[in-house]
Amino acid sequence: MTSKRAQNSTKESVLLFNTKKVAAYRYDHVTNPRIAEISRSTDCVSKDVLYYYNPCGLYRVRKTFSKFIEEHFKSTIRIKEENIILLDGVAATLNALAFALADVGDVFLCPTPAYINLKYDMLDIGGVDIYEVPMFDGFNVRGVILTSPSNPTGKVYTPHELADLMEFCKREDLHVIFDEIYALSTQGQDCFTSVLSMPIPDPDKTHFIWGLSKDFGLSGFRCGVVYSHDVRVINHLKKMAMFCSIPAPTQMLINGILSDTEWLNNTYFPTYYNRAKETYKLVKDVLDELNIPTAYSCRNVIFFWMDLSQLKSSSGVDCGFK
Repeated sequence: MTSKRAQNSTKESVLLFNTKKVAAYRYDHVTNPRIAEISRSTDCVSKDVLYYYNPCGLYRVRKTFSKFIEEHFKSTIRIKEENIILLDGVAATLNALAFALADVGDVFLCPTPAYINLKYDMLDIGGVDIYEVPMFDGFNVRGVILTSPSNPTGKVYTPHELADLMEFCKREDLHVIFDEIYALSTQGQDCFTSVLSMPIPDPDKTHFIWGLSKDFGLSGFRCGVVYSHDVRVINHLKKMAMFCSIPAPTQMLINGILSDTEWLNNTYFPTYYNRAKETYKLVKDVLDELNIPTAYSCRNVIFFWMDLSQLKSSSGVDCGFK
């Protein structure tokens, strides 16, 4: 169910284990005054940023993420904070899942066209390749990865399409990773369906990732989240988190943003969606005036997938699209 390298790495990180033990005996001038604290500034700095912390995410931040995901992704299940792993970006989550779910030389299937660097997020360090569908024989396929909504087409997959994919993966005993990084960039149309809101045929092999780079435009915060039901996968990701954790001060900023429900629902998302609709109309009007057709609705995410074949150059070379 997990990769051979994950199976060979079952024990908890020694550093993390001892860090948690030490954390239980930290100095506190009221509850634990007898412990020595070798620092001249502990009274000036928040304890959340002063000490080593759980690399997979501060507990209160993961708890905030669990509530946020349950609400905005319309989850039918309780999102357990202990099953959430926070890493420094969605690229880091894909790299970590490559280590946890597959071995060097294994492959994941991916419908195309797809985000160009998706392949290298899993291949460059994890050694797990991505092959465009359709596939040829001869590869050890470990799973499927789907970006929904799609980058770059803007396609939003229907519940029926998502259910078919999950049933296929269960039937073929494959993992499936749902990358929903554009999930909330649908301009408030309620057209997007999260895998978390659906019945999941094989929970232990279905994994969810999301991040702040697109829906919040906070790519510089380097924040990606993995949610998995399989405790073995989670335990391996905890080890991986030692190498790609999010700095505690950044986590505290993120916590402040995601926990401010009133601001999110009444200010941020309405403003975001209104501006997105205005931008959509601006671009669509120009394309319509030039008689350039567009696929899908284009309203669902921040992409326009257009047919520029009529603008082919005289040399016969396609001008391309974006």
